Amino acid sequence: MRMIGNGRSAMTAIFGVDTAPYPTVRRIAEDCLSQDAFAKAHPKRQPRAPA
Repeated sequence: MRMIGNGRSAMTAIFGVDTAPYPTVRRIAEDCLSQDAFAKAHPKRQPRAPA
């Protein structure tokens, strides 16, 4: 999972969910976001996504 600014994960920033208590969920999200197809489908990369 990509870390941003103050060390929060991308999942926390996008969905407002702290994944720290859920290491399996965090690992799966990290694996997904490291794949190009998932990175391209990121909500912030979609047309008309808020900046």
